[in-house]
Parts: sequence; C-alpha cells; structure tokens
Amino acid sequence: MRRTVRVFPVLLTLTAASLPAVARAQTFEGVVSYQVTTDRGTMDLTQSYKGGKVRTEARGATMLTDPQAGTQTIIMDQQKMYMVMDLKDMAERAKGMMKNKPDTTTPKITAEGTHETIAGKTCDNYLVVTQTTREICVAKGMGNIIMGGGGMGPGGQGGQGMDAAGLIHPEYAEFFKQGFFPLKMSDVEGTNKKVKLLATKVEPKSLDASLFTVPAGYTEFAMPTMPGHHRR
Repeated sequence: MRRTVRVFPVLLTLTAASLPAVARAQTFEGVVSYQVTTDRGTMDLTQSYKGGKVRTEARGATMLTDPQAGTQTIIMDQQKMYMVMDLKDMAERAKGMMKNKPDTTTPKITAEGTHETIAGKTCDNYLVVTQTTREICVAKGMGNIIMGGGGMGPGGQGGQGMDAAGLIHPEYAEFFKQGFFPLKMSDVEGTNKKVKLLATKVEPKSLDASLFTVPAGYTEFAMPTMPGHHRR
C-alpha cells in the first residue's frame, strides 16, 4: 500500500474539475498520455475520459474521478480495496482555509497570443498568476479539464498543480468558456520556464464504461481521519 499512497499526490494533481458545472461540459472521449516532472524526477501518467468521468493511472496506482457525483476513488489493486474521497467536502475545506487569509489567490489570467502544437493538437498559451506564476497551453474544443492543486500538486506539499483557491474561483471558469484542456504547464520564474506537465499522446477513441467503476469484489478501505474521506 505504501507505493500507492506515495502516488496519491500526483494522481490528485491531474483530475476533472472540482467545479461540476465546468466538468459536465467535457466533450473529449479517449486517452491522453502525460509526462509529469517533479523535484524527484519525471514520470509517465495517463488519463482516460468518458462522459465527464476520468480515470488516472500512474506507477501502478489508479484513481477514478466522477465530478457529477463529487467523488474521487483510489483503487488499490494489490489489496482489492478502494477508498472514496468527497470532492465537495474538500472544496469547502479549501474555501474555509482561505477565509481569513489575504485575497492573493484570485487568478490573473492573460492570453499571451502565442500558440503551440502538442501531441498533434493546437493549444494557446495563457499566463495564470495566483500565489505562483504558470504558463498553460490550453486546447479548446475538447471540453474542460481542470488541474487540481494547492498542497496536492506534483511532489506533494507546495506542488505544481493549479492552486486550490484559484481553481474554485468563478473568474477562472468564466475565462475559459470555449474549453480548457491543458496540454502543457510550466512554472515561470522571471524569464525561466520549467515544464512540469506535457501531453505526449492524444488518442480520441470510444472507451468501455467499466473503466470508470470500481472492479467487482473490491471492498472499501475506510480512513475516517483523512480530510475529504467519504464513507458510503
């Protein structure tokens, strides 16, 4: 189980939105392969998308995200167990933590006017500033996938995902009405850019619905002390 637990922060980085209204707009069905770079090195990660649901796989760990149900489910194949977390509760906790803090997380988004072709798809570059500055190359017309973040970005605490408070800010969803499907994400410090997320392959195809459900015979692993844990 230790190996699976270590991968959780990376899986939580790349998920469907905590904003169900945005996630429902998803139109892409298929598989996208990503390369994720952290302080510990580079790893491969794949995400499968169908009907708003997302299956994330990395280093033998699997996470299922259902934005409409407001849940993320960690699959532990070796133990034939699963663990469910409540996205809505996690979002409320994030809001609560920001109530008494200065408003430094309202995203400032700037279209840079530059374009790239990544994994055969055209994307537009945007500079997004919250507590940190990141350049994100966004493909439109593929629907909306939001990057989770805050303390659960790549590498764990202080990671590279979109900051949690910026994620739930209405201005963020409003700005990307035409779609938000990141194919590349870089940290920006002055004139230096470090690529943290890069799509290496985009495969539009029909997927079986069973990929997005808990396998038969698995039992729930309860962790009552874990924030956002959802006991069914």
